Amino acid sequence: GTKSYWVRCNKTLAYSYNVESSVPYHQKFTQEFIRALIYSGDQDLVVSYVDTKDWIKMLSVPIVENWRPWIVNGQVA
Repeated sequence: GTKSYWVRCNKTLAYSYNVESSVPYHQKFTQEFIRALIYSGDQDLVVSYVDTKDWIKMLSVPIVENWRPWIVNGQVA
């Protein structure tokens, strides 16, 4: 069923390290032959597809297949 409220399960974790940017981690992955599927919803209010495209550009990786809609059962998913 549907939950009417959300309760954080663990309040005792003491974080002492903050990652300001994950770009260096992703750039390290580009040093190896690792295929990646990057997808981004056009209705995402936090990270828009424009931000995703900028992030991909910042990584300076080759694009194997152009940006396209994802089709499932003849409909855009």
